[in-house]
Amino acid sequence: MKLKVENFGPIHYADIELKPLTVIIGKNNAGKSMLAQLIFALMMFREGSIPTRTLMPYLRLISIEDIFIVAYRELSIAFSVENFWKKIKETKELTLHSCMEIILNMIINSLTHFPLNKALGNILERNFALELKNLVNLYSEYAKVECAYSKYFTVEFTITKDGNLSSKFNVEASKELIDDILKDKKINELIGRILSFKTNRDFPTSIIPIIEEVVKLIIADFILPTKPLSSTIYIPAGRAGLLEGYEAVSSALITLAPVAPLKGITMPPMPAMASEFYSLLIQLEGKKGPFGKISDLFKELLEGEIVLEKLKLPEGKSKMVYKFKFKDKESTIDLIHAASMVKELSPIYLIIRELADKDFLLIIEEPESHLHPAAQIKLMEIFAKLVNEGLNILITTHSDLLLRKLAQLIMESSSKKTNVYLKPEDVAVYLLKPNEKGFISQKVNIIEGLPTFDEVIEQLYEKEKELSYLYFQK
Repeated sequence: MKLKVENFGPIHYADIELKPLTVIIGKNNAGKSMLAQLIFALMMFREGSIPTRTLMPYLRLISIEDIFIVAYRELSIAFSVENFWKKIKETKELTLHSCMEIILNMIINSLTHFPLNKALGNILERNFALELKNLVNLYSEYAKVECAYSKYFTVEFTITKDGNLSSKFNVEASKELIDDILKDKKINELIGRILSFKTNRDFPTSIIPIIEEVVKLIIADFILPTKPLSSTIYIPAGRAGLLEGYEAVSSALITLAPVAPLKGITMPPMPAMASEFYSLLIQLEGKKGPFGKISDLFKELLEGEIVLEKLKLPEGKSKMVYKFKFKDKESTIDLIHAASMVKELSPIYLIIRELADKDFLLIIEEPESHLHPAAQIKLMEIFAKLVNEGLNILITTHSDLLLRKLAQLIMESSSKKTNVYLKPEDVAVYLLKPNEKGFISQKVNIIEGLPTFDEVIEQLYEKEKELSYLYFQK
């Protein structure tokens, strides 16, 4: 995914390309979380109904595929056999390429007239829990986002200061795209069948199923990514606080959800990212997924293990327990009474252990929260192993220790002295730096110019010298 953002919240301009490991850094209120949540919202729009939406099982998110299906139905009605045949006969030199260009333009026209605004607007409002007008930068009359899901397919939208949303699909019918499509043997064969009807005087009604098959293949394999991220997981900041309220919230949801509508009980509103977080935790069962082996490395950081103990009431509820060993004695406590480091790190560990899979996108805000410097370094090594095994990770961070270790892991790729490394092409680091209208993104080469907090330390040192001088004078 490639993303261009203008005047969106505190972000004046950002140009981001997701890599297997993407890192966003910057000051507080620079827009790191807002950018991460926007990526999450656009991925939700790409995926539609995702298994992790267990808190609201009745909610069916409208996805891009849904819109393609509806637009495709409209296409079948609007683009009659007669009109299609007319375009075919008007083409002077009918070839595989020219026939494909007609079909591709047919797809683009059907998408252009489709009302995209409602579907996209609902996802943005749900994700940010804000009116759309509040997403526009204070210094601008509009916010604009351009999201390239693939080489040829883009979604663009603009939000005005009064909250009006205008959006569109953009599919470029380029020669390169047509050439790529025609390399597909099945599509080539289907287009050949269409061309075989050229000499018939009667309109071949049997041509429509062939066109439909071609359209499906083009959408699945070329317009949308061939291997889309199959699911996106968001782990917010403030995990320790959310975890402390998990038992009460999850028990209430499990107990009341089936009967609430019948008894007229209304659920209070919950921030979107908190809802997403709780929906992930409710799915935990104590099993290991594809990254179970790598996730065992978290036990060293936790200095213990997190165990899920099933409760009889409410049914389906689990209690999280922290098991640890101090010197020669073992002990067990409820997770909510554990240290802040354990509560911050445990959800990351459990979600990676059970719910993450290859090609997923895992978004984590401030993974270094409450971690000792040595633990932060170890955490980045675990992230490197996960990325090399196929998990896509995006993190926001204030830690220059994570960045220093990241730079080291990239340099390790050329030394080949260890199996813990990262390829330079798999990593992207973006700094959100201030300007007069907010913050702009800057891609950082952390090998050549590592962003640090040295200037903050230097200011602190200069102040200390000044105060020490005055103190000893006195």
